[in-house]
Amino acid sequence: MGAGRRVEGLIGSHGNVAKVCFWLSVLAFVLAVVTVFTGPLVGVHGESYSHASTNLALLALCLFIGFKEKPTAV
Repeated sequence: MGAGRRVEGLIGSHGNVAKVCFWLSVLAFVLAVVTVFTGPLVGVHGESYSHASTNLALLALCLFIGFKEKPTAV
């Protein structure tokens, strides 16, 4: 049993990690929009949430593309 198998069993496949990154990106985007209208939340300005949203979305995209399952021959 390799180390890769243990990690995959612990956190799931890379696709699941990408989905988590995507939904965290959506949450950060919503927080960015809310902080624009209400002011900083816990001292964090909307621009910071916007940057986090962009970075998480790019990470999710890279995970979707980079770890795509390769078709197997039947």
